[in-house]
Amino acid sequence: MNTKEAVRRACKSQRAALSVADCNTWTTLLTKQIVNCPEYISANAIMAYLAMPKEANLDDVIRHALEHGKSVYVPVCTDKTTMIAVNGYYDRFLKELSPSTFMGVCWSVQLWDTPIPMDALDQQMSKIVTEQGVIHCV
Repeated sequence: MNTKEAVRRACKSQRAALSVADCNTWTTLLTKQIVNCPEYISANAIMAYLAMPKEANLDDVIRHALEHGKSVYVPVCTDKTTMIAVNGYYDRFLKELSPSTFMGVCWSVQLWDTPIPMDALDQQMSKIVTEQGVIHCV
């Protein structure tokens, strides 16, 4: 996979093949991994996303954060057309915000052995959290 778009297509295809039961089980495990991270515990605010079907789901993390008095920020798109039109919006927002820690999330089956191509606006993750654990990237 030599382009970012090819990686996205492969990940989307891979997610489509996952079972809903596995995704539900993994969501519980992923939530535990995240809420036990020292960075999450000490954070006053987190940024998250609302998952598409079979994506690493953060709904329980968002709920936990709100129950524990944390501020939660999620990107908002008015419709699918607008979302496509502002491709890279979240990356541009992160670059301006410059949070102290970038933690990516994905299912462990989505990890790649080779570097994923990055654009100028992409942000390097300091950690990646999966249902199986935390990977330190930098």
